[in-house]
Formats: sequence, structure tokens, C-alpha cells
Amino acid sequence: MKKALTLILILAMVLAFSACGKKEQAQPSGPSFEEILNSLDENGRFVDGKAEISATAGEETVVRSNSYTEDLIVTVSGTPTPTNPAIIRFINCEFKNGMTLKADANAIVIVESDCVVSGGELKVDSKLKEATDDTELCKIISMVPANFASDNAAGFMIYDSDTLVLNGTTFTRDYAEYSYSEADGYVKKVPGEYNMFYVAQWWENGVWKTFTCVQAV
Repeated sequence: MKKALTLILILAMVLAFSACGKKEQAQPSGPSFEEILNSLDENGRFVDGKAEISATAGEETVVRSNSYTEDLIVTVSGTPTPTNPAIIRFINCEFKNGMTLKADANAIVIVESDCVVSGGELKVDSKLKEATDDTELCKIISMVPANFASDNAAGFMIYDSDTLVLNGTTFTRDYAEYSYSEADGYVKKVPGEYNMFYVAQWWENGVWKTFTCVQAV
């Protein structure tokens, strides 16, 4: 899982401000100005009911200013790989009843700092049960407070939070087992100031494993 974490750390630092290679979600065309105004919530976000969005292997899809009233389903098209993952980034969106990423590996969801998770959980629905340290798990990065869930192998990262809640279990950043830096790589956690907290869980040879790591970004 340490190799699997490398990609997510790079993405968290590098892709956060990169506009290259992104595919913007097309907004609906055709409605009148009045219809558009009536479809916005009090924060200027388009109100969307039960919706499904697809991320594409090898691309980064950007979704802006939507408010989802039901559980948002994120699927993946194509065959993502460790070097060409499917990435979807939400900017200024609200999730009123959670979000579910349906994929097995090599897919990443990023919830930016101007989003709101006002209800439900951020979930990974994966059929991947057996994994190793080298498996590129599906991952969700949240820059805002959120709870997470997954029945099988998945990884979750939260920014600037002392805790991460996964499947109802609270993991505490202070008790993370590992820390990561570019200079030292992965080591048993050393004292320092950290603002990214990562928790991954997976089955390996029938044993349920948990990996916890912190990083300063």
C-alpha cells in the first residue's frame, strides 16, 4: 500500500492547482435565463437530483457548482491503470446525501475545499477484496469534513482534520503508524506537523489490513 499511496500524495500536491489535461463537465444547454435561475440553490449551485457521472481512464474530469440532493454515483469508463488513472475533481459542489465511487482500482475522487458534504458519506463501492502493498486502490481525497465508507479495499485521505471516520470507526491522526516525506519516504511516524491523513484498508491472504499515514503538504 505504500507504493499505492505514492500516487495519491503526488496528486494531492501537484494536481491540485494544475489545469492541464482536464475535461470540464458540460453544463446543460438550452434553458432560458429564468429557468437557470430557478435551478440554482441559495449558494448559486445547480440543483441536481439523483445523478450519475462517469470518469474516464487517463483523464481528469472537473465538475463545478452542482448541488446533489441524492447519492451521487461516480462510475469509470475505459480501463484505468496506475499510470493512467481515472480522476474526477469536484469544485464548489454540495453532497446532501453522499457520493459513491463505483470502481475497483486506479480511480481517484478529489473533493475540493470549497465543497460541502452536508449529508451521507463518501463511499467506495469496490469488488476488489484481495490486494497487496502494490495495488493502486480506489481513493477519495476530501479537503473538507466528511465521513467515509467501504466494504472492501479502498483508501481515503482527509485534509486538516485530527480524525478520519471510516465505516463508523474513528482513526486519529496522532496515532498514525507511518509518516511520509520526499526526503525520507515512508518511515515509522516521526514527530512533526502534519495536515494530510490517509487511511487504507484491504484484504490480503484473507487478513484484513489497515494502513495509516500522515504527510505535511
